[in-house]
Amino acid sequence: MSVCAVTQAPPNLSPSLWSKYYWSTRSLPALSLVASYSPESGGDSNKSKDDAHLAADIATGVSANYRRGANPATYTVTVIYRNFDKWKFGDDDTELDVIHEPNISVQLSPDPNNPATSQAAFSLINLHLKRNWGLIKPDVEFSLSPQISQPGLGGVPSGALQAQIELHVTSTISLTAQTSVGVGPAMKPGDPPDYGALHYGNVSFSPFMIGILGHWDPP
Repeated sequence: MSVCAVTQAPPNLSPSLWSKYYWSTRSLPALSLVASYSPESGGDSNKSKDDAHLAADIATGVSANYRRGANPATYTVTVIYRNFDKWKFGDDDTELDVIHEPNISVQLSPDPNNPATSQAAFSLINLHLKRNWGLIKPDVEFSLSPQISQPGLGGVPSGALQAQIELHVTSTISLTAQTSVGVGPAMKPGDPPDYGALHYGNVSFSPFMIGILGHWDPP
């Protein structure tokens, strides 16, 4: 039900004929935007697919800069307001969204030096290039997102600006790469080490994190 046919296939659906129509399908629903501007989300005609709604993302990632012998993995559960955009610009193949999909997440790590972290964020700018699907010609999203994070229960909040590239392999699986610059309390002697970032006083830099992201829309 997530595939939208663009070209009508012949009555004989023999596998030998599939290649002719393969790239005429999309794994993500197409948005019917033609050089349009909308002050609110949910303005297109395909409301059953594209209206803003609550959903969940479940992600696992691996940090680049971690101490040898530590566990570099992270696991993140995110509640997200899917398809919400304050403003939209573009057409069916190239779409620029402003204030895109606000979300709240909790990140966990097997490494005892990395406390559980809660985070609120949204994509300030999100550029979506729709190019069919799969690893050969994936849909691609470039986003720039401000974030507020709270490490542990008694930690001091910090802010960050994150850049991310997301490749949509299917409508439910994506590959991501992220980098971020944050501002927060400077590390003090005796603080648990943070091997996922480089620290310069109150400024921290996370070189990159790569991950696999699963999207889930509740029925």
